[in-house]
Amino acid sequence: MRDGAKTQDLQVLLDHKSRVLEQMIIGYIENLRDKGRAHQTIATHVAAILHFSIRLTI
Repeated sequence: MRDGAKTQDLQVLLDHKSRVLEQMIIGYIENLRDKGRAHQTIATHVAAILHFSIRLTI
């Protein structure tokens, strides 16, 4: 994600509490919307985030 997290170290994301991660994701989606990204583009980014999140819980 070019517009997303600026880290390659996934442990940094995993160290945050769930509420902090939720706020980061909401901020990211709002940022995409503010940049004028298409609805389908945002939906694709959200799908990738959900896929990553689900893979972590397995």
